[in-house]
Amino acid sequence: MKVWLATIILVLLTGCVNAETKSATINIDKCELLQLTINSLKLQSYFHIKNKPERKPLKLLFLDEKLMCQSLKKFDENVIFIKKENNNIPYIKIHKINFNNDIATIEFEYKVEGIKGIATFKREQKKWIIVSEKIVEI
Repeated sequence: MKVWLATIILVLLTGCVNAETKSATINIDKCELLQLTINSLKLQSYFHIKNKPERKPLKLLFLDEKLMCQSLKKFDENVIFIKKENNNIPYIKIHKINFNNDIATIEFEYKVEGIKGIATFKREQKKWIIVSEKIVEI
């Protein structure tokens, strides 16, 4: 009976560890995708940092409370995550991050510039690369 109970507890703990590991991996992937998105070539022309220094540091709104991206940087500064929409400051809103095996997409909006976009990524040899980016005016 004790062996049976110990086996059940071990199986449950293993499941918890695997779930945490998968969650941590998804968090790392999301952070890597966000970094690639804010560094994407098509998005750069909308920042206007030289003329609008108040856009620095970059602010992101993404309502995933579990996401932790402490190493995200733009303009040589840490990116700031905001918790709610605020029309008084410029920020990029991340609408969705989707994963489908080794393909991922990020849908975003930069309201201050009147644009929205989607970036598509592919995982190659454990690294994400951007394969397409589309930005449209709204």
